[in-house]
Amino acid sequence: MFAAEIGAFLTTNVQLEVDRQIALGDGTGNTLTGLLASISAYVPVASAIQDASIYDLIPVVKTAITTVGGSKYNPDIVIMNPSDILKYKLKKDQNDNYVLPPFVSKDGTVIDNVLVIESAIMTADTLVIGDRRFARIYEMPGMEITKGFVNTQFTEDEMTLKIRKRLAFLIRGADAGGFRKVVGIDAALVTLAS
Repeated sequence: MFAAEIGAFLTTNVQLEVDRQIALGDGTGNTLTGLLASISAYVPVASAIQDASIYDLIPVVKTAITTVGGSKYNPDIVIMNPSDILKYKLKKDQNDNYVLPPFVSKDGTVIDNVLVIESAIMTADTLVIGDRRFARIYEMPGMEITKGFVNTQFTEDEMTLKIRKRLAFLIRGADAGGFRKVVGIDAALVTLAS
């Protein structure tokens, strides 16, 4: 009787696991090679940016991508943890006025023409910026739920449910330059300000 309820529970948890693996998967075993494992880290450079913030970091990393990649890449997304988004949205000046640079949308969801995507799966103090045209998810539609009896389950009125989702995530090695990750946002801001 509970098969439908358990199936819905499994479906939700598989979707959460798919999201987790696309972001954080390390490529071992049956795990996808996710976004963070597919791209290189941005190495901050001392830039003497006064009171550097995430508002500054995103255009700086975007410029680092386009400087190396030329006109091939146009970084258009940044993926961040909600706690990091909150940090820049609540940034205030010395008079307790909210800081909103002229290159940021009123709600803070677009910074220098880069769409901010909130993801609780992304580790706090980490962000990824890149050109989404060069990241692909290949998947077979739907999920496959199978039911069966293993060993003595039939006589014990038990059943095994298995759910399967088939997909792959790909950023080609030739296009990994269209993305950068910043692991340690706070440390990067200190370096940019020096």
